[in-house]
This record gives sequence, C-alpha cells and structure tokens, in this order.
Amino acid sequence: EQLQDGVLVLDMSGRIADINRATQKLLGWDPKIMIGQNIDLSFPELPKIVYSTNRPIRREIPLPNSPGIVLEFQSSSILNQRKDEVGKLLVIRDVTSRNRAEADLQNANQQLKEQLAKNKILQKKLEQQALHDSLTGLYNRHIDEILHKEFSRAQRETKPISLAMIDIDHFKKINDKFGHQYGDLLLKTFSQYILSTIREEDLAARFGGDEIMLVFPGMTQENAVIKAEEIRQSFMNLAVVADQQQVTTTITVGVATFPQNGNTVDEVIRSADWALYAAKEEGRNRVKVLNGSV
Repeated sequence: EQLQDGVLVLDMSGRIADINRATQKLLGWDPKIMIGQNIDLSFPELPKIVYSTNRPIRREIPLPNSPGIVLEFQSSSILNQRKDEVGKLLVIRDVTSRNRAEADLQNANQQLKEQLAKNKILQKKLEQQALHDSLTGLYNRHIDEILHKEFSRAQRETKPISLAMIDIDHFKKINDKFGHQYGDLLLKTFSQYILSTIREEDLAARFGGDEIMLVFPGMTQENAVIKAEEIRQSFMNLAVVADQQQVTTTITVGVATFPQNGNTVDEVIRSADWALYAAKEEGRNRVKVLNGSV
C-alpha cells in the first residue's frame, strides 16, 4: 500500500481482483465498484496485450477520456505452487511527464541541429561575404590566400598560371560626368560578363576602384593574351544607360605568367601591373605583355 506506482491484480478471465491505493488515486477508482469488473471496460485493448503471452511485457496506453495522459503498464504472470499461471500482476505508472520531457528534449535536440545547420550556412555566407566584393560579386583583395594556393599548386605540378590586370579606361571621367551610380553599374555589368565568360577554375577579383584581376590556372601566356583580347573586344560592346544615353568605354589589360614573368605571386602581379602601365602609356584599349620579370 506504500508503493507510489499503481498495482492491479487480474484473474485469468480479465476480472479485477485487487488494486492498491496508488491505483485508486491514479485512476480515480473506487475498489468497491471496480473489484470484480472486467478490465476491458476501462482499457479495452489491455486484455489482448497482457494475455497474449506469459512473459513480462511493458506497454504504454493512453488513459481513456483523459487526452494527453499516458500510462505505462508492466505485466507479469502470477503463478501458483504448481507453476500454473493464475493471474496477472500489473504495475501502473503515469509516464506523461516523462514522455513530455523526452519529447521536449528531442525537440530541443532537433532545434539545436537546425540551428547548427543555419549557423554553418551563415558562417559560410559570412566567409563568402568576407572574400567577395559586395558590388560586383567578384573576389576582393582577400583573394591572396587562394592565389598563393594556386601558385603553390602550379609550382608542384610545373604548370603555368597567368594573371591579367584590367583597368577600365576613363572610369573617373564617367563617374564625374554621370555620377557614381553609373560607374558602379558599369563595373557590375562588366563583372557579370567576366563571370559568364571565364572557366570554372578561373578567378576574378576586384582590387579596388576599377581595377580587376583575372587568374587563369594552367593557362599559357599565349592563351591568356587571347582570352584577354577576347574580353577587351567584347567590353567595347557593353554599355549602360545614363541620362538617356549609352555610356561605353574601353579596357586596358596587362598580362603576366608564371614562370616567364616571375616565380612568386608578388613578382607575377608586379609584372602584370607594369604591363598594364605600359599599355596605358601606349594609348590604352589594348592588351600588353612584358618580356621577362620586373
């Protein structure tokens, strides 16, 4: 009678033979009324469960007419001296709170997993934002680490890697005449074209202002010049509309290649910069390559 769990004794016909106080309290049963009644009047599915085997079983069953309340029944056989089964002993426990706690824990774990997944996506997005220019979508100056990895691979595999430094001609004049929004639009339009025309393994970065660097892993200087010339010619057909008139301009490109123009990232970038400067001095709107390193 001191047990916190409910105890219910059934005979082999499913009639209630005895209940303890915990069962009375748990189920609201009056022993004077319930003893002698068949258990299936209160729990219709219980007889099929407990009488289907003589082995101990454990089953959770919703409490009828009490939505959300779940009871756990542990059933074992009652044997006489001849080891014949003469009844069933059922231990009853209200597991509603436990189940809710488990459900809450599972829900919390699921929310944690979802939050971790969101955090990973956010982290990746932030990393992408840190590496990319917000206006053009190209890499920014933080491309350095990626660039050094590409050069290291080129050195290991003894393959070329070419750079093209691009400058939009008269960009400052366009900004001064039409406003920065049109200069930004021109940069964005050009960048979208670049991303559409370069290979998947190629890289494009905005180095600030109107200077853009293209990286061509595995590409020879000859092919890099051909690609740069293709971009230069196509750019002359790109235009943005400012004050109801089309704004067009040209680009100047300096090309340098590892290992012809340098053995390190800095040396090749410097060679490409000098080639760009030389092309501007010659009148702009052209692709230029320097012989040797700077």
